[in-house]
Amino acid sequence: MDDLDQATRVLVAFARNSFEKVTMGALAEAAGISRQTLYNRYATKERVLARAAEEFSRHARMRACAELNASDRPTADCLVAAFSERMGILVPLVHGLPHGPEILDLGIALRRKSQGDFPPFHVDFTKELALFLQAREVCETLAEAEETVFLLMMSGKGLLMDTRSRAAFEAGMARVVAVILRDSMPAGRRTDPGAAGDDPEIDPTRTLRQRPRSIEEERDR
Repeated sequence: MDDLDQATRVLVAFARNSFEKVTMGALAEAAGISRQTLYNRYATKERVLARAAEEFSRHARMRACAELNASDRPTADCLVAAFSERMGILVPLVHGLPHGPEILDLGIALRRKSQGDFPPFHVDFTKELALFLQAREVCETLAEAEETVFLLMMSGKGLLMDTRSRAAFEAGMARVVAVILRDSMPAGRRTDPGAAGDDPEIDPTRTLRQRPRSIEEERDR
């Protein structure tokens, strides 16, 4: 699996039918390749799911980090967009399909089990996030940035479980980010237009970049 759209289609096929009931034929059709090619490359459904989950995660991390590198955008907008790409993209898979939670958990487990089978990948979202917080002067030290990253990650995971749409996830993250920026940044340095208090009506969708076909679109096809 070489791209995000292909990995998304495969994950949707798993989440729609369940791991036990989905066939290799259905997975091959979702991937846009022949069943024989799928067997030759992966042999088992476990390896298909592990590869799809890995490819999906890689692209999500890359897109999230790209949002953090948008130097012309306010801090709050960058953070909301990054978490939308890293976690919000999963909301329709988890809550919009019958077996989404099962496939999410199993995909994570199989990815970890099969990690040595994948090419090395050196994009660390949490590290990039900590550096971003320091560069934007939200946190003075790396230790402070790592604590803030922990709060953001836990909040994102909670919203992934509690929200039912990507838009709702983004709205929730906008509230979390506003509180963290307000509490973390000294008053004298609150000059960023994305900081809490400067833009109370943050619209987390206004600066999100063009996305590939979404899980919602794949689900409804």
